[in-house]
Amino acid sequence: SLKAKKHLVMSTPKVSPSMIRRKLPILKDVTDEEINKNYIFIMGMIEKLNDCNKCRKTNSEIQECYRDDIFVEEGRIYTASGPCPAHRKQAQRAKLEILIKNAHLSKRFISCNFSTYIVNEANKSAFQACKSYAESYPKDSGLFLYGPPGTGKTHLAVATLLNILNKGHKGMIITATDLFYEIRKSFAPGNEVNNILERVKKAEFLVLDDLGAEKETEF
Repeated sequence: SLKAKKHLVMSTPKVSPSMIRRKLPILKDVTDEEINKNYIFIMGMIEKLNDCNKCRKTNSEIQECYRDDIFVEEGRIYTASGPCPAHRKQAQRAKLEILIKNAHLSKRFISCNFSTYIVNEANKSAFQACKSYAESYPKDSGLFLYGPPGTGKTHLAVATLLNILNKGHKGMIITATDLFYEIRKSFAPGNEVNNILERVKKAEFLVLDDLGAEKETEF
């Protein structure tokens, strides 16, 4: 009698592993053999990524989007399902907006970042110290910036703060004058809760601006 045998046919990859690695950098250390073995699945993922790049969904629509993502462990290719990257980025932006809102930052400081800071020989070491601090945060130590007015101390302090907020940490900026005013106000009869002071106490990273510029008072 005639018996039929079923064979698993693997098509010859049409896109080279090197080209696939350029499209999916996460596979840079994966062998050609592993890539070829998962070729059909990988190409399907690349097609889905292309569709995601063309996606125009916003807000609540993105929250409904889930997809498989590739991850690599010990040279093997695996998948994990989760929210699409656009949803994750949207959630991160929303969180950052809340952190910035609670950081007591005025509008004129929002654009104060390291890329807009003008570096020269006089402030180069302070710039490098602040940038290094922000990149390696969290740390147990703090920073003290000093110098004459107009040298960019507040710009550097805000740039450091914004970088730390971008990492998801809570932070805040307040001038020494405003802080002492809020402390003094908290002693007034009937003023049991001071929202500013509560935020100062809860801030993981606090920028105290213009320290030494406050006027001497009886308080």
